Amino acid sequence: ALKSSLDYDPDHLEANRAMADICRQRGDNGTLANVLRRELNQLPANPQKTGKLLELAQIATELGDSRLLVETLEEAQALAPDNKEVLLKLCDGYVATGKQDKAIQTLEALIQSETNGGKKRTKDAAQYLHRLANAYLSSGNAESGLKNLEAAYNMDISNIDVLVSLSKLYYERADYENAQKLFRALLIQRFDTAG
Repeated sequence: ALKSSLDYDPDHLEANRAMADICRQRGDNGTLANVLRRELNQLPANPQKTGKLLELAQIATELGDSRLLVETLEEAQALAPDNKEVLLKLCDGYVATGKQDKAIQTLEALIQSETNGGKKRTKDAAQYLHRLANAYLSSGNAESGLKNLEAAYNMDISNIDVLVSLSKLYYERADYENAQKLFRALLIQRFDTAG
């Protein structure tokens, strides 16, 4: 009955919501993506729509649909331009689709905002610098990647992901002395967290 309702009126909001619930229960992400897109067309621009866009972005990630991911997150960014979750996921989508320049531009703006123009150091800024380094590295710019990984490490020496990335990059560049120092620091942190 629900399917025939949607065949008759594909934009019926309540029928789409009911179908979305069924798709979630069944794990049918392909159909769920289509149903959510129809529901989104009916929603006004508000925080609820941003939440639905983030859900659709997650589904796009699970489906491996980078084009849908970026398209959805750009729409979410237009609704919530200061939402860091949206911006970070959008940057990941840009990198996945080969649009490193857009990711770099967005991440640099996030870092400027987070550090108040470089005046303060935060763990969030270190994570953004790590993502920025990855964007540079995936675009083939190893020097900028290294510079940003080192900045991330100096901002938060306890960030294990940064430690791993920076030590691997040092190793790949045959800078074995620095790689060894960081691998040692990583082992010490692992032992400290193991208790």
